[in-house]
Amino acid sequence: MSRRAWIRKARQWLLDKTVWCSATIVRQAYDLERSGCEAYHVGRLKIYGSPRFVGQVTNALGRLEYAYANGYSLVQRYVYAIEQDRVTRSGTFPTSTLTGIGVQSAQTTEEGDLLMTPERYGGLLVRFATDRRRILVGIPRSDRAYMLALKSEQRAMKFLLAARGF
Repeated sequence: MSRRAWIRKARQWLLDKTVWCSATIVRQAYDLERSGCEAYHVGRLKIYGSPRFVGQVTNALGRLEYAYANGYSLVQRYVYAIEQDRVTRSGTFPTSTLTGIGVQSAQTTEEGDLLMTPERYGGLLVRFATDRRRILVGIPRSDRAYMLALKSEQRAMKFLLAARGF
């Protein structure tokens, strides 16, 4: 094994240990904080919010699964939970910490509706999952990485709208 390959393996091992261990601790604290709230499960995803919000997110995930299975598997693998923005929490997790462990906070109206169509929200979830995958693999932030995330969102939107009849 060359020196460069050995350094790459050592770097990846260190990244795995530090990222996954700290993420596990933060996820446990997040789950403990959310233990009082009812979670709805769709595959591996946990959804927290009003019944109306849960129904709309479930609809978006169902459409994503039907129209773009690759994007749905990305979302299942890299997104830990989805929570409604207006749901009150007892803890003080900053948004950056929640994003770091794979929690996506969705903005809603006063009634609890999503601010976008289910197709658009499915595409947004695919972009979020693609960006999380980039972070966990250890690829630094760049214009090219941002464009790849946007391209995956665009591909998801194309399949979702085609399934809808556009």
